Amino acid sequence: MLVGARHPGANVGAVEKEFRSEVVSLIGELASAAAAEKGLVFEEGMEDRLCAYSRAVAHFPTAVKEVQQLS
Repeated sequence: MLVGARHPGANVGAVEKEFRSEVVSLIGELASAAAAEKGLVFEEGMEDRLCAYSRAVAHFPTAVKEVQQLS
């Protein structure tokens, strides 16, 4: 959704297909931050699995409705 917000009008499928490097980079950044903050360990291949899910919901529009701070 965040990458889609950078590319107005792009649905989830277009974002995964056309801007995959941005998606993978953002997933890595978020995973790294979550791991550091919460001590999480993610399995290898997470980016590929999340991109596969994106293809399953490719027709969904992208949007960022709100941002909440997690505590």
